[in-house]
Amino acid sequence: MLLLACCSEPSTSGASADANSFGLDPGGPPMVRQVVAMERVEKNGALRQQEGLAFGTHSGFEPDDDGEVVNAIVFMQVIRIVLDERMPTDALDEIECEDGQFDRVPAGTTEEELAVCAASSPSLSACSAACVANGGFVDEDRDGRPDSRRLFDYNDDPAITEYAVALLCDEVSVPIDPVFSGYFAYGSQIYDPSVGARSLGPSIVLKPVADIGLRTGSTCRLAFRPELVDEDGNRICAPANGLISEGCSEGDVSRISFGSVPLSKLASSPSDGAVGVSLAPFIFLTFNANIDSDTLGSIRLTTGDTPVEISPQTQDGDLSAVV
Repeated sequence: MLLLACCSEPSTSGASADANSFGLDPGGPPMVRQVVAMERVEKNGALRQQEGLAFGTHSGFEPDDDGEVVNAIVFMQVIRIVLDERMPTDALDEIECEDGQFDRVPAGTTEEELAVCAASSPSLSACSAACVANGGFVDEDRDGRPDSRRLFDYNDDPAITEYAVALLCDEVSVPIDPVFSGYFAYGSQIYDPSVGARSLGPSIVLKPVADIGLRTGSTCRLAFRPELVDEDGNRICAPANGLISEGCSEGDVSRISFGSVPLSKLASSPSDGAVGVSLAPFIFLTFNANIDSDTLGSIRLTTGDTPVEISPQTQDGDLSAVV
């Protein structure tokens, strides 16, 4: 699993050293420095997908990156929210216990107190923090840290999920994968081209559910629950252009906004403009998003001005493909 808050805070002599070494600024409210999304861009007459800045600035990105995303891709999307300080994880996620259950780590728990609760700990009987009745937490690498995390769901209704961070497109909540999303405590403002935006941090990563993705042709924003605060009790905010020197009002993230690609056809078989096509009984269409089966009647086929009777249907298991 991907959700590992892997790295402890570095040992420094103060806030200024921390800021100089890692680009962190623990003073004041936690601020969003960048929001990164996968976007569709046209280069040299061809469409391509790349990481783009949906908010904030950073010299490591493409020279022509304009600092906004208007065509975020629908599928295989990853939204990375880069902050200027590390956040406590108790409001964000929960850890996997040895019996397969998940448990939250109480606020203020130290690394030493949590390490005792590892399933591999010889002092497991002294555990009082997390996974107390579940055999300790999963720690197969025996490093005293949880191997697996997932986003914590604030809503007890299994039909409704409410995580610490929500992604809304046209004010409709986008389903988020709790396992492949989460908080990553490592990273800095030093950009590594070999791994791209993954080098930036600390960050909160949101990955929409794979077979649903983003809502097409929409305007998207982020929303943070009031429980998500830093160690001083401050809520996240977004300064102008992601510049922490600009400051921002606690809890105000209204500056963060980006757009997603409209519904479009990606490919067809036979292809557009094909000649000498055999009179096979099937035409295949692939779209960039899932199709509402109730609207398939909007697909029409004609030869010249004469309608041809067709019966469009989505392919089993793939709502983005139509036959």
